[in-house]
Amino acid sequence: MEGDAGSRLGQPFDGIERDISFRAAGEGGLLVDWVTDAAGLSGRIQALATALRESNVPGLEEAVPGRRSLYLEYDPLRLSCALLKAAVREKAAGATTGSPAGVGREVVIPVVYGGEFGPDLPAVAAHAGLSPEEVVRLHAGATYLVRFLGFLPGFPYLGGLPPRLATPRKDTPALRVPAGSVAIGGDQAGIYPLASPGGWWVIGRTPLPLCRFDGDPPALLRAGDRVIFRPVEAAGSAVVAAGIPPAALRPSSGADTLRVLDAGFLTTVQDAGRRGFAASGIVRAGAVDEDALFLGNTMLGNPQGAAALEYAYRGPVLEAIRPCRALLSGAAAGARLDGRPVEAWRALDLKASSVLETGSVAGGNWGYVCLEGGVRVPPVLGSLSTDLGVGVGGYEGRALRVGDRLPAGRVRTIVPTGNLPSALRPSYGKETVLRVLPGPHRERFPSGTVAAFFGGSYRVTRLDRRGARLEGPRLIAASHDLASEGTPPGGIQVPGDGQPIILGADRPTTGGYPEIAVVIRADLGRAGQLSPGGTVRFAEVTEEEAVDVLRERERSRFLFAARHGPMVD
Repeated sequence: MEGDAGSRLGQPFDGIERDISFRAAGEGGLLVDWVTDAAGLSGRIQALATALRESNVPGLEEAVPGRRSLYLEYDPLRLSCALLKAAVREKAAGATTGSPAGVGREVVIPVVYGGEFGPDLPAVAAHAGLSPEEVVRLHAGATYLVRFLGFLPGFPYLGGLPPRLATPRKDTPALRVPAGSVAIGGDQAGIYPLASPGGWWVIGRTPLPLCRFDGDPPALLRAGDRVIFRPVEAAGSAVVAAGIPPAALRPSSGADTLRVLDAGFLTTVQDAGRRGFAASGIVRAGAVDEDALFLGNTMLGNPQGAAALEYAYRGPVLEAIRPCRALLSGAAAGARLDGRPVEAWRALDLKASSVLETGSVAGGNWGYVCLEGGVRVPPVLGSLSTDLGVGVGGYEGRALRVGDRLPAGRVRTIVPTGNLPSALRPSYGKETVLRVLPGPHRERFPSGTVAAFFGGSYRVTRLDRRGARLEGPRLIAASHDLASEGTPPGGIQVPGDGQPIILGADRPTTGGYPEIAVVIRADLGRAGQLSPGGTVRFAEVTEEEAVDVLRERERSRFLFAARHGPMVD
């Protein structure tokens, strides 16, 4: 069947099929591997990624280069895996030599080496048996290739480090590496675009911004670029990297509708997420439980992905500045309007000066306040979502605070009071079963480990927007440290301690831990609603079953939305 699809696309199979192989990463993810790790592989990966983006393959959402692979994320209801493989083979035929247009620029990065800006320079010199001056000469005398971007927005993984300078990563990562730090990790060089914890050795710093969310593209560097470091002198202590500037200013569109009296615990503005920028290291963000966002918005007549307020554990207290309608969804519980108990999943009419106490959560971990007309904040790269790790998007790039004023979109039509029937309300609880597909590194786990994974029960020990940490049967892999590659939504990573992590909405765009399984797309909302102390088990399904479940969910959503329909602009 795949051969037929490739023939329809006019794809020459001879030679190309033998040079690449594929690994599934869920029903909407595909990893492309090259059989050999020969010189020029990075350029071929970048060339194929660019060719696929420029060909506008219907349903292809992301093309994320890794160190030795290309991760492709796609909509399985619009694009079959067989057709995507055929497109890859066709484009790979033209990506074996040469560089695509726009790739291979030479970028000069000014660097102040040593001192307060490069505190680890003496340690790198000692490891290499060189003087600090010789390290600088070698480091600045090389030309580097941007293999891919990941870990942080705009963070370049640079090949070409002189072998003498290769230094194993720190045993204990630093709690804070300043923005602009030029560093060495293993046999690679890199630059931290913003302040972050990190385990690389910092030998200098650049004042050049690596990522601007108001730019197009947002990252200064692109995979395939060539980088040259140029030593410069520090002007006093003024050499501080600009980092990533705020890209979400005070909300100005729409009329102020709600005032924050109590910000609750981690209340942020989230919509359906920021898509298409993973290759620049920019996370998708968006609602952890997209099902709750969809249902709440649809019941208010909003577009399905309109922005709402998301909170964990304990929700905010909000005062209406003007009459409005709101609805609580997700795991919201214990809410009160003007002192009276009110239910979730039911539209609420707020008068001017009404106070909505959103309460806490029950069963799950995330609650949502959907507002008629949607919360309106300036878009950043096409999304209103807050990226807390970088501090952009949403309301000034941060969680809400007391005194913030939230605008809503203009409502065109009066919407009947929404009330979701009990049979349609999602159920959350302390015991959850998640359906999964084999992960892209399943073969690295012994059969006994795979059996333990499916036969055991895991306790949720920690939750945040990046994912859920679990504790249960220890999982052993052939290696727990792999070449970095793109990560799928719902990927279940297994770090060195053998305890799995389910990747969430703010998952890193690339990672180096093996993934034993991937949560199917239809269950991602339930995975996000795991609660601390709760338990989770895993049940394996086939790719066909996963796509069928997703198709049925989309059919149900369509029918549900058709009865309510978006009524705002």
